[in-house]
Amino acid sequence: MKAHPIDTVLTAPGYADCTTVPLMEVLQGKTVYAPTDHGTVIVKLRPADSTLKVGFVAAPMPIRYKDTINYAQVVVPVNMKKVAGGSTWIWIGCILFGIVIGFVALIWIALKVKIHE
Repeated sequence: MKAHPIDTVLTAPGYADCTTVPLMEVLQGKTVYAPTDHGTVIVKLRPADSTLKVGFVAAPMPIRYKDTINYAQVVVPVNMKKVAGGSTWIWIGCILFGIVIGFVALIWIALKVKIHE
């Protein structure tokens, strides 16, 4: 059996977004957070050089990836009645063979033992 690695590059679709920010709050030095459908826009006025700092924090975007792997399958049919019935007779045969071997061993020992009176 061989394994083949799958190397996939997923590209998330781009999006455009816009929002409105209250200018008075920005001019007062507050950091304004404006939520959108795709994340949050952050706006802050830096008074030292009177620059407007705008940032965007994207919300997590779920990506679903589905793929199909083709493989070969080998099926070996098993006849359960044949296996079950055969194993029963094998066990009975083993037990009978063990009994016969036991009797032969006892007879052989009895013939080899000398009785001293």
